[in-house]
Amino acid sequence: MNNNVDTTLYLEPLKYYNYFLKDKHLENIEAFLSGAVEKTNFSIDANKETVEQYKKKCKESDDLAKKISKKRAFSGFLLFIGIILCLIIVGIFIILHRKNKVKKDIEELEKQKAKIDKEKAHFLAEAEAQTAPLVAALDSETAVKLMEQTAPILDFDERCEPELVDRMVEQFGLKEDEFDNHSTLVVQSGEINGNPFMLTQTYAMNMYPKIYTGHLVISWTTTERDGNGNTRVVTHTQTLTATVTEDAPNYAVQTQLILASDAAPKLSFKREPAGLAGKSEKEMERYVKSFEKKDAKAAEKAVKKGQSYTKMANSKFEAYLNSSDRNNEVEYRLLFTPLAQNNICTLFSQSEPYGDDITYYKKGCINLIYSAHSRNMDYSGGSYNYSSYDYEEIKKKFTDYNMNFFQGLYYDFLLFLSIPMFHQHTPLPFIPTHEPTRNVSSYETECLLNKLEDTKQFAHEDTDTEIILTTEVVNKGKNVDEINVVAHSFKEVPHVTMVPTLGGDGRMHPVPVHYFTYEPLTKKTPMVVFKNAVPKGKEGIIMEYRHLYLANK
Repeated sequence: MNNNVDTTLYLEPLKYYNYFLKDKHLENIEAFLSGAVEKTNFSIDANKETVEQYKKKCKESDDLAKKISKKRAFSGFLLFIGIILCLIIVGIFIILHRKNKVKKDIEELEKQKAKIDKEKAHFLAEAEAQTAPLVAALDSETAVKLMEQTAPILDFDERCEPELVDRMVEQFGLKEDEFDNHSTLVVQSGEINGNPFMLTQTYAMNMYPKIYTGHLVISWTTTERDGNGNTRVVTHTQTLTATVTEDAPNYAVQTQLILASDAAPKLSFKREPAGLAGKSEKEMERYVKSFEKKDAKAAEKAVKKGQSYTKMANSKFEAYLNSSDRNNEVEYRLLFTPLAQNNICTLFSQSEPYGDDITYYKKGCINLIYSAHSRNMDYSGGSYNYSSYDYEEIKKKFTDYNMNFFQGLYYDFLLFLSIPMFHQHTPLPFIPTHEPTRNVSSYETECLLNKLEDTKQFAHEDTDTEIILTTEVVNKGKNVDEINVVAHSFKEVPHVTMVPTLGGDGRMHPVPVHYFTYEPLTKKTPMVVFKNAVPKGKEGIIMEYRHLYLANK
């Protein structure tokens, strides 16, 4: 834990980021990369020379490919001319002679290109071999280490331990069952002045109403009289459409920041983005005035229902936070001091870099933060984000990724940091009531499972959908967990129903609509998770923190 952090620096966390942290982080990134270059004895000049040779060969190969293409086109043209001049004997001989010469030219160019391509492959392999140790030194922990170095108030863990999860559940009331139908892809845990947090990216399944459509073409006849008084039979056709709505699974990546704090422990409310991004100052003023009217009505309704709801004097803050469903006015005012109100108004009035894209749920001691910008951010820190044969490209990718990582994640923390009571209040020490039930947390285990190339191996044989992998502990040993990997999926069950629909002929017609219902499936696969080491002679897939093994038989 970082005990020597001056939390007063974060009293205005957005200003601190803009005027200090952003530039400081860039300095730390550049220094870290320079250190990695020195540590791995990487020669920038040697790589530059190899890359230049490789790119030179690429250009030569491309130029030869263009020449070959032109020659082949010319050869085809000669063949066409030969056919036209087939009746002229001299013309045939001339064309055949030229065609043979072009063929030899193509063969010679192809030999040259093959030689160039071989040299090109050699220089590429050499460049990749040069950069491989450097890329390996930029491991998955680098991004959080750099973030912690720049903003030490964020004290990241090496891994998400079961003890931290138990603490969030027992001391702060985290309900893990709220996150059913989720499988963890990335987890980063840590503390802010003793207040634990977890950033999770999960593969989530949620049911949604899916609309199925069916069609039926009908026809009927009517008798009409034309302008001359003659009758005629007219045939009409119409396509009838009917719909059926049934629940269907939808899968998506979801990012959430879970922060625990016993400041204002009884207070609960939610807020959603107010749509202020990109609005002018006048538009924001109109929004605040409109909110004041709605808020006054909400206060009247609350009083009539005997609920506790008192408007704050700062109407702008009330409009920007939009938390009228709060349940404890005393704790609400203790939490949102004038400084906190000002911080939040400043945060949500920003158009750059993300605008107001924060959804926030406070449930007692648990704070859940979702943002649109983090939904598709890659917070894994994997070196594949900046892998390359070219040092200059590695440098750019490494810098861009870590600047985006820091900015995206810091902006998720900003709401929490904008409230001084959260990060200046240290919670009571945690006294566990029991030993953890596992050596490796479910979050870490799921991360490892989802890194496997073939996760379908866990699926039920009748599965028609994506799968969600969770785990359950069977037995906890010394540094080893026996678990079941539980694969959740669905089987599609086809149906057809006839929906009575009124046609233009005035009759009801049964329109067939084909749809699916989804039957839940689960399959359990026994596995073993080793915390520190892989015993010899073990069979099957064995997992260790940050690594996967396939043991020899």
